[in-house]
Amino acid sequence: MSKKTITRILFGFISGLFFAIFMWALDHYNHEEFNILKFLFHFVAFGLFQGLVSGFYFMNNNKK
Repeated sequence: MSKKTITRILFGFISGLFFAIFMWALDHYNHEEFNILKFLFHFVAFGLFQGLVSGFYFMNNNKK
């Protein structure tokens, strides 16, 4: 794997984890119980989205 691919995967993983933790904190503040499926969905969906967006951004940024 190239360094760019590893960076995209790592960025998606970290941003997805932070987003999922933030959403859990909001649920905790609103006195909702913890739902592992909701947490995993936020983690995977946002992480994938951020990984793809950052990948396209870095690819277009390197062409210029």
